[in-house]
Amino acid sequence: MNAVTLAKPVYAFLLSVLLGGHTSGSADVKYIPVTDSRGIFNVVYDNATGSKFVVRITDQDGNQIYQGTFSDKKFSRNFQLADPEGYSRLVFEIRSLGDHTSQRFEVETQTHLIEDVTVREVQ
Repeated sequence: MNAVTLAKPVYAFLLSVLLGGHTSGSADVKYIPVTDSRGIFNVVYDNATGSKFVVRITDQDGNQIYQGTFSDKKFSRNFQLADPEGYSRLVFEIRSLGDHTSQRFEVETQTHLIEDVTVREVQ
């Protein structure tokens, strides 16, 4: 008897976050998967001085997706994209308006098709 096993194609999203720029506070961007094709980006910023800062999100072409000005000392906000599959690269920038320093996070998404096929002969 011959056996053939076919696994359903599975799409895996790989995200790499790169930190760049000068830092005044302590910022972090994390990706939290919710479903197979959707997730939430959690942005945390420790703004000890309470000065105003800007959070800006741009796409792979430099188009602005979001911008907001805040002055929270302990900033934590979740962002979810309406069409996450439409972006291959996102840039999260946190810029302090007090001392003009910034932190920049680049998020790159790659989709890989994983297919597992097993063929074996059973005797």
